[in-house]
Amino acid sequence: NPHGKRPQGVDLDPLFQLKKQDGKPLPRATLMGRPAAIFFGYTHCPDVCPTTLLEMTHHLEALGNDGDRLQVMFVTVDPERDTAEHLKEFVSSFDARIIALTGSPLEIAATAHRFGATYDKVVSKDGSYTMDHTTKVYLLDRYGLVAAHLERNQAEKDQRQTLRKLLAQ
Repeated sequence: NPHGKRPQGVDLDPLFQLKKQDGKPLPRATLMGRPAAIFFGYTHCPDVCPTTLLEMTHHLEALGNDGDRLQVMFVTVDPERDTAEHLKEFVSSFDARIIALTGSPLEIAATAHRFGATYDKVVSKDGSYTMDHTTKVYLLDRYGLVAAHLERNQAEKDQRQTLRKLLAQ
């Protein structure tokens, strides 16, 4: 951690209330003793979300076998439109190891709140809407602490270095 701060503990209970893209709940074992990268977004996102998932796909490939130890998760902030079925279709374009998660609006809110992620529905005149949301990727170490973040406009090599460091712990 470049700032010398201690990693921040996160209550992961709300995360385990969420359902994966296969409609089953996220098992606690998914995160037992392994680092994770968690990103909040939505499938109708015009740019940030697909780009971030593509970056994570490239990172997983570049990490080789180490990539198997990193659990990448995409949590929707738009449960109204993002059903498990819809998420399944969306993430199928990216690395197969990426888990997509949805839940009730309350479960999503509780999960985002634990990470300090924010999101907001922005409705346009024609009634359609987009979601404003936190774009950073939260990196949990194998103890479930937020050890670092990947920022949206960070160079790929810097992101990869951060991930390698996380996996080396």
